[in-house]
Amino acid sequence: MARNSVLIYYSCLLYLALADDKHSYFWREYTGTIPDDAVRFEDLYIAQIPYNGLLPATLYSGKKEAVSECFGRRVTMTTGIKILCDELTETFDWEWVNVNKLTENMLQDYVVGGVEDGSKLYIGKVFHEGEWKIGKVFPGTSRWKGLRIWYNSGDKYITEDFQLLKKLPTDAFRFGA
Repeated sequence: MARNSVLIYYSCLLYLALADDKHSYFWREYTGTIPDDAVRFEDLYIAQIPYNGLLPATLYSGKKEAVSECFGRRVTMTTGIKILCDELTETFDWEWVNVNKLTENMLQDYVVGGVEDGSKLYIGKVFHEGEWKIGKVFPGTSRWKGLRIWYNSGDKYITEDFQLLKKLPTDAFRFGA
C-alpha cells in the first residue's frame, strides 16, 4: 500500500512538471513488446522506471528490462516500465551539452524524463564502456548535477559532458515547412 502511495505521489509530481508541456510525446506502459511509435536510438529505447521517483532508463532491444542509476548503483527493473512514444518519432534529436552551461531557459527545449527528490530529470546519453547508455540528468543547479549512469560493475558513473534529448518543433515535420 505504501509503495502505491509513493508511486502515485511521484506520478502527480511528474504530471505537474509536464502540465505546461505542449509536446506530443507520452509514456506508454511497456508490456514486453516494443510499440511502433516508440522513440528509438540505434538498438536502444528510452524507458522510465518507478524507483525513488520516476527515472529515465535504458531499455535494450530484445531484453525485457530497463536499467538506470540510483543511490550510487545500477538499478534494473522488469516491472512498472514505461517507454517513450510519439507519433512523430523522427522529431527527436540528441544535442551535446555541458551541464554547467545549461540555463533554466535552455532546459525548456529538452525532454523531461522523470522526477527524483522533487527535481525534474532530463534524458541524457553517453558512450561508456563500449556502449551507449541512457540515463537521468540533474540540471546544473542541483547538487547531483550531470548525467548519472552506471559502470558495468554496478557503481555509479557521472559525467558533465553528454548528449541531451531534445524534442524538435513538429510543424516542419507535419507540414513540410
